[in-house]
Amino acid sequence: MAVRLSDSDGDRGFYKVDGRNKESELVGAFTRKSLKRMLSRLGESTSIDNCKAMIRRFDLNGDGVLSYDEFKVMMTT
Repeated sequence: MAVRLSDSDGDRGFYKVDGRNKESELVGAFTRKSLKRMLSRLGESTSIDNCKAMIRRFDLNGDGVLSYDEFKVMMTT
């Protein structure tokens, strides 16, 4: 995944966005638009189509959105 390639400090970026602890902002479900927005905050620009594909791949419970736990799996893969 491209986020890993751009992760300079190895923390996968999902605990720190803009140098602050942002884990609480990640709790919840990600739709394709909110996933695109969060990835943008992490410095990874992507298309809505790519977000749809990511959700399809990592939506483990099949509800059509990424939960926080599913997002963590995606970010560590």
